[in-house]
Amino acid sequence: MKRLTAWAISLAAAAIALAGCGANDIPRPALSVGIGVDWNWGAASADQLGYVYALVVRQGQKSDGTCDDLPPSLRVFAFGQPVPLTRDANNCLGAELSTTPTMISSSVTVTAEQDGGTIATGAWDNLIPGLGATLVSPADGVVQAGDEVVITPTPGLPTSTDGLGWVFPLEETPWRGSVFLAGQPTRSADGIHVKMPVFSGRGAVVLKGTPYFTEPTVNCAGFAACVGDATNALGPVFVTETM
Repeated sequence: MKRLTAWAISLAAAAIALAGCGANDIPRPALSVGIGVDWNWGAASADQLGYVYALVVRQGQKSDGTCDDLPPSLRVFAFGQPVPLTRDANNCLGAELSTTPTMISSSVTVTAEQDGGTIATGAWDNLIPGLGATLVSPADGVVQAGDEVVITPTPGLPTSTDGLGWVFPLEETPWRGSVFLAGQPTRSADGIHVKMPVFSGRGAVVLKGTPYFTEPTVNCAGFAACVGDATNALGPVFVTETM
């Protein structure tokens, strides 16, 4: 299992804080679930580039910090597979699980089963709102170092303040990792303008920190709480730099 990043650990804390929410007359397992997504900024190789979905499961604690026993038949499923649950020193169940990187946005469903029946479900959508960014100029994506590229964000996604940006070379050997764009991205009426640094071959351009108002869609039934954390990355768009 991949080591979860700091934002996913923060998501776990939020899930604990929300444990026990919901109508008192509805039986709920004392489990809170969080799903977060972010670009794999620290990829060690080009084949690790993409967005990583991370799951955090936490059992709600009692006032003394310990947790009640849960039925041994309890099972949790996410990303199409069983989620390994572990107990800590306070007898609290929990889990952390992340996916392999992907360039595809998808819905996430988490279910809990007990005695062979489903007792809780959670569904998350719109976790990668910036994936719909498009390359406007140059239309063929062929660039040289110093060229200006224009990117339009996903329709409806505000970008009044522009964040940092990188190119992730996809073909360089040995792989040197991400390369800062040549200057701060700037916003104009036609899109976000960025300048290409020096690299070779095909590359993925990704912007970080672009603000958005689109919140993930989260539907929860049976869990104590369901929390979603959408990425604020924009892209990738693909260019090819020629020398």
